[in-house]
Parts: sequence; C-alpha cells; structure tokens
Amino acid sequence: MTTRRIFLAASFAFLWSTCLVGQTRPIRQIKIVSVWEGWEHSIKTQLFIFSRRDAYWGGNKPVDAKLVNALVSALNEAAIANPNLQNLGLTKEWLEAAVLSIPGIPVEPGLEGKEREFRNAFTDLDFVQSLLPMLFGFEQTDDYPSAKVVVTFADGSTIAALSHSYYVFMLPWRLGTGESSVRTYNANISRAVAALMEEGATNRERLQGARLGTELADAVSSRLRSQHP
Repeated sequence: MTTRRIFLAASFAFLWSTCLVGQTRPIRQIKIVSVWEGWEHSIKTQLFIFSRRDAYWGGNKPVDAKLVNALVSALNEAAIANPNLQNLGLTKEWLEAAVLSIPGIPVEPGLEGKEREFRNAFTDLDFVQSLLPMLFGFEQTDDYPSAKVVVTFADGSTIAALSHSYYVFMLPWRLGTGESSVRTYNANISRAVAALMEEGATNRERLQGARLGTELADAVSSRLRSQHP
C-alpha cells in the first residue's frame, strides 16, 4: 500500500470514529405515563414511542425525531437548583405580551383603581424574580398530578424523570432513581414531554405551562395587596 493510500485510510478511520463519538446514543424506546388523581376520580395517559426502521413511531403514527431528540437533550441538561426566569420563559418581551391578555387587575380587595401599578409590576423582571418562590411554594388539595418519563437506549441504559408536582410546568422534576436522583427546575423537560403528547392528554397543558400568566398574575396581585393593607 502506498504512503498516500495509508494516509487516506488513516484519515477516513479517524473521521469515522469521530462521527461515532459525536453521535447520540441510539434510542430503543420512550415511555411516558401521566396521571391526574382527585378525591373521586383519576385519569391516565400512557405513551410509548419506539425506534423502528430508522424512524420513531407512537403506535402506528410517526413521531418527529426532532421532538424525541429535544426530550433527550433536555434530560441531559445540567440540573437547575431553583426556578429560573429565562428557563421558565419569563423574558421582558413575554411579560409585556402576556399582560395585554389580562383584562385588568384580578378582583382583589384593596387593588381597585391600581391597574397601572399592576401592569408595571407584572412586567418588572426584578419584581417577578422575587415572586418565583410564591409560584412554587403554595399548597392545594384535591389535585394530585404525576408524570414519569423513561428513555431506554439500544445498549439497555436508561434516563428517567419523575414529577409529582402540581405547580406550573409540573416543576420540579427528579432525575434518576433512588438516592442518586437529582431535583431540577428545568422547564425544557416539561415542554419536551408535552410536545410528544397528543392534545387533551393528561397534564399536557400543565406541562406546557399554560397557566403561567394566570398564576403569575395571582402572585403579583397578592404581593401588591400585602403592600397596600
């Protein structure tokens, strides 16, 4: 073999091995179980996604590979120890757009005629940051959602995430199992799970963060009310 052929063969082998290293581990299946329970009834959605013939399928329906990859990517992101404005999507632009959909100050004693103050507070990033503990720290009853996600790779390894949270985006999640599990307030996981679910699936709207604006408005009202006894 000539020197040139040896060089080309070695170069090809190096590039091929580099591509393999950079590839995402092949996925065998994804299982999502989402449950809501109340005092008198419960509802449940189960979703199984399989890899078959270089494509993903949920039953007889094809599943967009981008949605699958988004979930795996989110599950592999570093844990977020506390709620984060940017991760939640609470940007200045989002707040200014969301406040326009609120017909006025929620009906709260002591806030009559203070709509401008409410709107200014709702769009103030520092003020909203101070409210995050309220969004993820209240208690309620007769509302018991849960969601479990298990991604199984071709080599048999798994990534698992579990939530029993009734807060927006069902945050936080627990990544892993047992004592090795880690808590994360990563809304990207929630969005990715919701994107794989069909419309009307159990907890889908909560995972999407559909009530984020409403719950933030309630927190703003509560804080302003406490400032105007």
